[in-house]
Amino acid sequence: MAPAVRAWAVRHDRPLRADPPALFPFQSARLRHGLPARTLSRRGHGPLAPALPAARVARRSGAPAALAHGDAVGAVADPVSQNRPMAPAQRELTFLLADPERRLLRAIAARLPQGLTSDHLTVLGMFGALGVAAAYALSPLSPGWLWAASACLAVQWLGDSLDGTVARVRGAERPRYGYYLDHVVDAGSTALIGLGLGLSPYVNPCVALGVVIVYLALSINVYLEANVFAVFRLAYSRLGPTEVRILLIAVNAGLAVSGPGRGVYLIANATLALLGICMLGMLGVRVGQNLSRLAREEPLKRPARQLSPRGVAALS
Repeated sequence: MAPAVRAWAVRHDRPLRADPPALFPFQSARLRHGLPARTLSRRGHGPLAPALPAARVARRSGAPAALAHGDAVGAVADPVSQNRPMAPAQRELTFLLADPERRLLRAIAARLPQGLTSDHLTVLGMFGALGVAAAYALSPLSPGWLWAASACLAVQWLGDSLDGTVARVRGAERPRYGYYLDHVVDAGSTALIGLGLGLSPYVNPCVALGVVIVYLALSINVYLEANVFAVFRLAYSRLGPTEVRILLIAVNAGLAVSGPGRGVYLIANATLALLGICMLGMLGVRVGQNLSRLAREEPLKRPARQLSPRGVAALS
């Protein structure tokens, strides 16, 4: 007697049904193309094969079926629109000279010619930072270059602080453009000034690099706060960029009068290192406060629903 032959079911390719699930949980808001009315392989081949696991999970989770051949996929609306204007963060200027500086800048901005734009002032600030770096690098030739460094610091302050004020006084703000350009230029200016300090005979390059890194970390934290809390807090305690520039000008004057020397070198490096440590401590305190606030506002929650093992397997 011949052995019984077991019949195996053969799965053939067949056209995609006219009403498949329309909403995938993993679907991006940028998926807008229609699905072609063509034969779809059931064996996991073809251009639509990667979408099959997501479709199966969506079908099991009860996604509505409202997609016909050639229709566009209607995804969940993306909360972040590409064309939405950037909401300006509220500015909190709490450093010592904030109020007199604001009044002075507004008075200067009101008297500037209309042909002088905020972009011109940004370029002026960048050239001021470049001049500071060059003057520090030339200070081994003569301590008199430190006076030039102080003058360039004043130019850098004028350009960096006045560009945004001019835009606000004239009602010509460009929030996203100005935010991006201002912070890119600030980072470049900080790096240039730190490089110049390291090339001077008064500061060890490693100490200068460490202070630059800490200062940039402080700046990055300010930018993150502006996006997370919608508050732009430029100062740490009562010190802001203007106070730091004034301290640098005072130090430049003292070094120009005393001239280079072993004792001056040690005092300058110890002072700068201590300043960097204090800045790092202020950063740690501020980050801790921010994390504590965010933990209160967004407490840890257990997920309301977990995928079944079959759903996890379908995603793999």
